[in-house]
Amino acid sequence: MEYAIETNGLSKSYGSVRAVDSVNLHVGHGEIYGFLGLNGAGKTTTIRALLGMIRPSAGSVRVLGWGDWFPWAVPGLMSSLSGMSAGPIALHSYMVVLLAFAAGVAATFAWWRSADQAR
Repeated sequence: MEYAIETNGLSKSYGSVRAVDSVNLHVGHGEIYGFLGLNGAGKTTTIRALLGMIRPSAGSVRVLGWGDWFPWAVPGLMSSLSGMSAGPIALHSYMVVLLAFAAGVAATFAWWRSADQAR
């Protein structure tokens, strides 16, 4: 199976500090995946590696079938397509409700689609 996002042994070090340590991640097409963890756990570093914003120290990254070479061959392409905001963002309360609604719609659509395919 080809995954939308796949990492094998993804690691990133800054000097003697290991920010990401051997992450194996497999996210299928159409799946929603979130990163949860304490500050300094490596969430942003992992996402930056997936977007080609930083080069991993070890391991491999594949996004939409493109291997390790792609993000660095076209600098900024993956990050410009992603809409990533690296840092804190402030949302008005209505935006939080809107995001929760959108997530609910997406989950309902995914359930409906899987139920339809099962028929």
